[in-house]
Amino acid sequence: MQISDAHGKWGKFAYDTELGTCSIVPDDNGRTAKTALFVIAFIVPALLILLCYARIFWVVHSSEQRMREHQRSQHTSPEP
Repeated sequence: MQISDAHGKWGKFAYDTELGTCSIVPDDNGRTAKTALFVIAFIVPALLILLCYARIFWVVHSSEQRMREHQRSQHTSPEP
Protein backbone atom coordinates (compact mmCIF):
# COMPACT_ATOMS: atom_id res chain seq x y z
CA MET A 1 0.00 0.00 0.00
CA GLN A 2 2.86 2.34 0.60
CA ILE A 3 4.88 1.57 -2.50
CA SER A 4 4.10 5.00 -3.92
CA ASP A 5 5.62 6.62 -0.83
CA ALA A 6 8.69 4.41 -0.95
CA HIS A 7 9.32 5.53 -4.54
CA GLY A 8 8.44 9.17 -3.86
CA LYS A 9 5.46 9.38 -6.21
CA TRP A 10 2.81 10.65 -3.73
CA GLY A 11 4.92 11.82 -0.86
CA LYS A 12 7.86 10.38 1.00
CA PHE A 13 8.90 8.81 4.24
CA ALA A 14 10.86 11.24 6.34
CA TYR A 15 11.26 12.51 9.88
CA ASP A 16 8.15 14.45 10.89
CA THR A 17 9.15 17.13 13.38
CA GLU A 18 5.57 17.55 14.65
CA LEU A 19 5.17 13.86 15.49
CA GLY A 20 8.78 13.19 16.30
CA THR A 21 8.76 9.98 14.26
CA CYS A 22 9.32 8.75 10.75
CA SER A 23 6.08 9.30 8.87
CA ILE A 24 4.55 10.10 5.51
CA VAL A 25 5.30 13.72 4.75
CA PRO A 26 4.40 15.75 1.65
CA ASP A 27 6.87 15.66 -1.20
CA ASP A 28 8.34 18.74 -2.88
CA ASN A 29 5.07 19.25 -4.82
CA GLY A 30 2.96 19.04 -1.65
CA ARG A 31 1.46 15.64 -2.51
CA THR A 32 0.87 12.95 0.10
CA ALA A 33 -0.70 9.50 0.04
CA LYS A 34 -2.54 9.84 3.36
CA THR A 35 -5.94 10.37 1.71
CA ALA A 36 -5.49 7.39 -0.60
CA LEU A 37 -4.34 5.24 2.31
CA PHE A 38 -7.35 6.34 4.36
CA VAL A 39 -9.74 5.40 1.55
CA ILE A 40 -8.04 2.07 0.80
CA ALA A 41 -7.39 1.01 4.40
CA PHE A 42 -10.56 2.32 6.11
CA ILE A 43 -13.39 3.40 3.81
CA VAL A 44 -13.30 0.39 1.45
CA PRO A 45 -13.26 -2.24 4.25
CA ALA A 46 -15.94 -0.34 6.20
CA LEU A 47 -18.21 -0.29 3.12
CA LEU A 48 -17.62 -4.00 2.52
CA ILE A 49 -18.51 -4.80 6.13
CA LEU A 50 -21.63 -2.65 5.88
CA LEU A 51 -22.70 -4.37 2.65
CA CYS A 52 -22.13 -7.83 4.16
CA TYR A 53 -24.19 -7.02 7.24
CA ALA A 54 -26.95 -5.53 5.09
CA ARG A 55 -27.00 -8.73 3.01
CA ILE A 56 -27.16 -10.87 6.17
CA PHE A 57 -30.04 -8.76 7.46
CA TRP A 58 -31.88 -9.09 4.14
CA VAL A 59 -31.45 -12.89 4.04
CA VAL A 60 -32.66 -13.28 7.63
CA HIS A 61 -35.59 -10.95 7.02
CA SER A 62 -36.63 -12.79 3.83
CA SER A 63 -36.33 -16.15 5.55
CA GLU A 64 -38.48 -14.96 8.44
CA GLN A 65 -41.14 -13.73 6.00
CA ARG A 66 -41.18 -17.08 4.21
CA MET A 67 -41.50 -18.91 7.54
CA ARG A 68 -44.41 -16.68 8.60
CA GLU A 69 -46.19 -17.22 5.27
CA HIS A 70 -45.67 -20.96 5.52
CA GLN A 71 -46.95 -21.00 9.10
CA ARG A 72 -49.98 -18.91 8.09
CA SER A 73 -50.77 -21.26 5.19
CA GLN A 74 -50.58 -24.26 7.52
CA HIS A 75 -53.10 -22.73 9.91
CA THR A 76 -55.57 -21.65 7.21
CA SER A 77 -55.66 -24.90 5.21
CA PRO A 78 -58.73 -27.06 5.88
CA GLU A 79 -58.16 -30.34 7.64
CA PRO A 80 -59.38 -33.49 5.86
